[in-house]
Amino acid sequence: MVWNIQKFTASKVPINDDHRKRTRVSEMPAIANYLEMVFSGNYRSNNRPDVIALLEVIDNRGTGLGKTPTDDSLATIGLITLQQFMTSLNIRDAVWLIAPPLKCNPPKPPLHPGRWPQEEVVGVLYDSNKVSFEGPNYWVNGASATQLPAVPYDASYPAPWNNAAITGPTARAGKVMFTDSTNNALNFPNQNNRRPFMVDFRERYGARRLVRCAFLHTSPSTCKQATVEIGKISAISDATPDITIVAGDYNVNLRVERDRAAYQELTTRNFNNQLTMLNTYSTHYKKLESATPVVLTRSDKYLVDKSSYQDKYFIDNFYVRVKGGVATNVRVATAIDMVMGVPDPYLRTMEDSLEDLKEISEEDITRGFLLFKDDDNFGHIRATSDHLPIFLNID
Repeated sequence: MVWNIQKFTASKVPINDDHRKRTRVSEMPAIANYLEMVFSGNYRSNNRPDVIALLEVIDNRGTGLGKTPTDDSLATIGLITLQQFMTSLNIRDAVWLIAPPLKCNPPKPPLHPGRWPQEEVVGVLYDSNKVSFEGPNYWVNGASATQLPAVPYDASYPAPWNNAAITGPTARAGKVMFTDSTNNALNFPNQNNRRPFMVDFRERYGARRLVRCAFLHTSPSTCKQATVEIGKISAISDATPDITIVAGDYNVNLRVERDRAAYQELTTRNFNNQLTMLNTYSTHYKKLESATPVVLTRSDKYLVDKSSYQDKYFIDNFYVRVKGGVATNVRVATAIDMVMGVPDPYLRTMEDSLEDLKEISEEDITRGFLLFKDDDNFGHIRATSDHLPIFLNID
């Protein structure tokens, strides 16, 4: 599962903690139901994720590129709070651990003129009873390294990432520094932009396949150039993994024909996008003020339709290939919409159905539209994120 939870910190997670003193978004009771429905897959085994990648996890300024967030940082507190929430769900046999996160872009220098991309990590939680964290790198002397040195070295992470209850513990590491096939550095596209976070997992069951994942959140202003460079990463063409998944918020809209060329580097390397316009309307919600429960047809009839509350932004996706470079389709790939409660087995987390809101709007349009925006309806969904979570099930 991959989900861009907009500006994620502990304030989005419905667990009381001592770190946050201001009003929490998660004080909306409906958010707990929303997160539980998404992360548990309504407690159906085929929809319960083994790996969850959280995008737009805000980190403190000052953390260096490729370094772990500090003990008291926004990212650390947020991810550990989410881990506690996941554990509280009591999903059968699940033991949730965190792959030690690495800062995806450099800190903004002092007195830097102009804008700087938001500083983030990718948070990756995994069920350690289903998969094991395999790197692809090692943690060596305070940094992610491609191989172990022959001389004595320190494989200990700084706190809290050395805590067995949080990370296992582990001496493996993810990867945020990449090169192309000719060993040229890739910056996606500039030094200040966010890099993907690559992690490897091995199944603990069945064929025990090695699955490589590169999770990403490109900077909107340079998303096309970044997506082109993502397709050039040499490590996604490595022959070792059985399955390679390049997934996240590309910020490149598949609905805009002239923008699709940005994905060509991926598709020519036999990566196949799993969310298509045949199975997905959008991966992005409208702003609360512009979203409505119904659309008005030319014949002045109200119609329940996703276009009333979803933007035509098709920007999140899974690109997948299998060992040997052959593109593959998978059994389930979907964007999860809790407004309608689709697809099965997910249930809506809104108190009122769109059909009921349609009837109310036909009698009193102001009341119907305001009720739709209420915290118990679309309000809690939009307060959590502007993105729909996306889910992939590989046979």
